[in-house]
Amino acid sequence: MACLLLVLPDGLTGEHDTNGFNNQKFLSVLILYSWSLTEVGRYPMYLFPNSKLARKVRMVLPLFTFPAGAAAEALGAYRVAREMVEIG
Repeated sequence: MACLLLVLPDGLTGEHDTNGFNNQKFLSVLILYSWSLTEVGRYPMYLFPNSKLARKVRMVLPLFTFPAGAAAEALGAYRVAREMVEIG
């Protein structure tokens, strides 16, 4: 949650950038959805340990969600660091 607060100093209602697109909101939603989908994909394997489908979902889903979440977090951290350098 602390990382989310760093990425979203203004919350989900941050101001729009010059392109008219709210990048902070997009990054936060991407981070939340990617990590949430990853976690939701893990639990069916615990409920149905002999299910091949549950195992495949657990193994394949992170291939898509990890890069999206990690890239969004890295971009958010870069933007915060850049803003802190500009302010300080």
